[in-house]
Amino acid sequence: MSRLIAVKSHSHFQGNTGVVIPLIIEEDGRAPREVYPEEFEHGNKIFIADEYQAKIDDSYREDELFVITAWSETDKDDWKTNTSKQRYISFSNLIRPLEKSAYLPIVDMEMPDISTGSVESIPNSGLSNTHFMIRNGGFISGPFTAQHNGSAWSVSPVLVNTPLSLQTHNIAQFTEEDLSSSGLLITTNLNGITHCYLSSLERAKHVEHDVQDYISDSGLITYYTKNGFGKNDKNSLSRTEAGKLKAAVEAYKKTNKAVENNDRLNRLKEILDSYLNSEGVGLEIIDGYLNNTQNGRDFLESFVRQNRDILLKDKAEELRKRLEEQKERNDLELSKLSSEIEQRKQELKQEENKVLNQRKISEQEIEEIKKKTAAQIKEDSLKGQEDLKEEIRQLEKLKEDLQGEVEAINLDFSQLTEKLKLPKEIQHIQFTLEDRKRQISELERTNYDLEKLVERQMAKLSSPDLSIVMLEHKTISQILSGQKTTYNPKIKPYFPKRSAKELEDNTRGDYIEGLKKQLEGEDGRQFNYDEVGNLVVTMMQSFLTVLAGPPGTGKTSTVTRLAKHMGLINPDSSDADQINRFLNIPVGKGWVSNRDLIGFWNGLKNIYQPSRSGLYEFMRAAEIESSEFSNDLLNLVLLDEANLSSIEHYWSDFLTLSDTFNNDGNKINLGIQGSEHQYLTIPKSLRFIATINSDETTERLSPRLLDRAPVISLTHCQFSLPTVNDFESLFGGALPYSSLHKAFNPNDITFALSDAEDNNLKSIITTLSSGHNRTAPIHISPRKIQSIHKYCKTANELLFQRYQTMDFAIAQHILPVINGYGKGYRDKLVQLHQKLGDYNYEISRNLLGNIIEQGDELTESYSFF
Repeated sequence: MSRLIAVKSHSHFQGNTGVVIPLIIEEDGRAPREVYPEEFEHGNKIFIADEYQAKIDDSYREDELFVITAWSETDKDDWKTNTSKQRYISFSNLIRPLEKSAYLPIVDMEMPDISTGSVESIPNSGLSNTHFMIRNGGFISGPFTAQHNGSAWSVSPVLVNTPLSLQTHNIAQFTEEDLSSSGLLITTNLNGITHCYLSSLERAKHVEHDVQDYISDSGLITYYTKNGFGKNDKNSLSRTEAGKLKAAVEAYKKTNKAVENNDRLNRLKEILDSYLNSEGVGLEIIDGYLNNTQNGRDFLESFVRQNRDILLKDKAEELRKRLEEQKERNDLELSKLSSEIEQRKQELKQEENKVLNQRKISEQEIEEIKKKTAAQIKEDSLKGQEDLKEEIRQLEKLKEDLQGEVEAINLDFSQLTEKLKLPKEIQHIQFTLEDRKRQISELERTNYDLEKLVERQMAKLSSPDLSIVMLEHKTISQILSGQKTTYNPKIKPYFPKRSAKELEDNTRGDYIEGLKKQLEGEDGRQFNYDEVGNLVVTMMQSFLTVLAGPPGTGKTSTVTRLAKHMGLINPDSSDADQINRFLNIPVGKGWVSNRDLIGFWNGLKNIYQPSRSGLYEFMRAAEIESSEFSNDLLNLVLLDEANLSSIEHYWSDFLTLSDTFNNDGNKINLGIQGSEHQYLTIPKSLRFIATINSDETTERLSPRLLDRAPVISLTHCQFSLPTVNDFESLFGGALPYSSLHKAFNPNDITFALSDAEDNNLKSIITTLSSGHNRTAPIHISPRKIQSIHKYCKTANELLFQRYQTMDFAIAQHILPVINGYGKGYRDKLVQLHQKLGDYNYEISRNLLGNIIEQGDELTESYSFF
């Protein structure tokens, strides 16, 4: 089967259609070769008839190679008379990304400095974050990867596994003559520029080559300190620790004569000698040792105490003079203050004398007022008594008038009462009649209910559900007798066909590619290799994974299809009693506790009542032991529309297990007192995936939840019809959970990040955590940082073809915590947006751009959700 290696072209680009330029052709049974001039007519171009912008222009960078799996000659002859028409045609669904181990660009440049890996420039900025080879002095070395750090380029060996099977920080060095004679060098010409490629690392491993150790100085020290030489100090290396490390190297060489010529040990010794013999101590060492370590601070304090006289000798006389001058100034100020205090005392004494004189005058006036008041009170009392008597006489008269009016009113009331007696009796009769009618209606309704009850009871007696009725009577009898009852449903788990092929490190890529091919064979959202790998790695490393996006982006269908192709769903639906290894739970509005998700103990009925979600039965099925590896199968639960209610409330029992979900013995207390079913065992193989929308009807995800769950964003994309696919997976069945866990959960995350990735991550965290512009810092927890290292360790080994692994990690672990407002907060996000563009992190940059754009429309309120 033939295929073409091509690049995109903007010539005749019209949205959904466009042209591509084939550079290399691979024909069955032959070595790959450059496309001959005008082999495809009119400038060696092929017409793409659909989705050019979405599948090609937006997906591939300038000069980035991709694969055309099939092409054909058009039915029209207009290409013969019109040079703007092409003879050959292909379609976007026949375009595939190029494997990272194939067609590595070869660039002519000096080899990077081994100690730092830095170069001032590289011939092509498009090499950023790709694998390439360096040609220098008749040798071709690599593979390398490059990152731009602002002022220079960092070039270092790739850290992922390649077909060359190189150790970490090692490169292969070929002679150009050997590669050329093996037919592995391909030279092409594009727009007048010559490009050279190494066609296949898989074939190159059979060509004779040297292996060179290209570890940097910082990586060299990190390597030996992590492997037991000296003290492991992640920040810096003090002179004391450098001396210890040097002594450890010398001791190791004496006891191991065979490694005396080891390049790494010799380089390390040279680095340490240079450092220990240099004059002074650098600022990094001072900051890393004296300021940031306890030993450094203790040393600094002890040195100052022991050498105080020497350190202060030059300043003693100056300090003494300053103290004398300060004493004179203080004495002068004290004298002034004493004078002011004495003056204030005199003024206070004068004020006290005035107050005493005024007090005597006031007491005399009070005595005179008391005398006058007694006579006036007596006179006012006599006058008041006369006025009171007059008021009493007027009240007596008013009382007599009111009694006459009351008697007249009583007479009128008696007459009216006689007139109203008959209507009241009639009204009483009417009330009685209405009451009787109401009683008759209630009796008729009661009679109707009794008739219906009799009919239902007769139906039950004549139906096959009589056993259910008898079970209800049995339950009631047990309650009355004080016996305990429990809910013990019959559990019948589904045991899928097991894969005959084992999942190993070198077959993980085949497994991801197989899932991608199977997803392509169905109607729905399509995924590339990188996206499928990201889904699998994230799901296996996280207890809860969140899929976020607008309605219609394929969140629910994606999880269901993935579970199907991982062998968790029984394709034979005839056995309805079997419980699949995948459970879809539609979350309801108003869920507040685990009783809505799992169930609850009903004390009145003395029975455990599972929730309608089916999670209780699903978990019991996972507990059942079987000789067929049932406990070694992945169990996947989908929480659909999970944020209709607060996840932190109804999923609280599981949230507490997010940090220990890989341990044995995790259990949930169901509240069934005194029963063997009181606890629900949580298997290590259990994983949750939650789909969420963001609108006014949903609940926000709490910071506590976001710290433990990555968020994968699914945006609107083109949904493709199923392709004709005769692909058959190499595995042909479900894989054991233990194999999946071993393949996608690394135990050791040493050297998980390249130097460029590590620097980029630190720069991003520093930008978010800064408190400039009066904005609250965005803290990234150690839990998140460890998750990013773990993710990148596995994802880098899968050789993603389109996106950088750190790009996925930033988008899923860091951007979801963004939530703030104000101009200062926006400036911080704009600064981060610029850095993401410099690092070529496309996914994260687009997501952050949407956050900034939406925040500008919402009065400067910026949030991921």
